[in-house]
Amino acid sequence: MINFANFSDVDVETGESIVIVGENKVGKSNFIRGLQLILDPGLSERDRQLGLEHFWDGLGEDKVGATIEVSVDLTDFTNDPRLMAHLNDCVIDPGPPMVARLTYRFQPKAGLGRAPESLKDYEYVIFGGNDC
Repeated sequence: MINFANFSDVDVETGESIVIVGENKVGKSNFIRGLQLILDPGLSERDRQLGLEHFWDGLGEDKVGATIEVSVDLTDFTNDPRLMAHLNDCVIDPGPPMVARLTYRFQPKAGLGRAPESLKDYEYVIFGGNDC
């Protein structure tokens, strides 16, 4: 996660299961929300749009113009033909183990031709692999 909520730039490696514990206001819910932006197919278009409150506070007054990025690298899916079909275009490392990447990016609109002035100049993209 980059520039999202509590996180300026964080990488988390997990195993087969994960338990998130911590004090209040350390980012547990924000971490789950970041994953939801990529992985929850039921999340509405409106809920995938972010507000200034979703940008990392350390950006200060420079939030407009910054980009938020949340990526998930997936492994251990090669034995599931359905997942292999879905993730085929998302592979970033043939392995072993094979690694597929899914990314959510909240960014100034492509082709804007000027610096963004507000969040009306933003869009989100979700893509697989290294480039959108």
